[in-house]
Amino acid sequence: MPHRGHRVTPTHLKPLLSIEEAAEMLGVHRCTLYRSIERGDFPLPLIQINARWRVPRKAVEALIEGGPTQEPPVSA
Repeated sequence: MPHRGHRVTPTHLKPLLSIEEAAEMLGVHRCTLYRSIERGDFPLPLIQINARWRVPRKAVEALIEGGPTQEPPVSA
């Protein structure tokens, strides 16, 4: 349930996805993605906002479609 004042945006409209949302789109468990991040071999660009990782939705879609996705991680 969303917090008061927060709207729930459908995943297909969000430009940045949580690790959980990206895992769901990729058909893997979130722990698989977190392990890949820890190893340094996560194949998608990452954006860190405070202590939370976000993945650009377009990068997830490109990976699913077989396109290039590798970019360095970004901290905000």
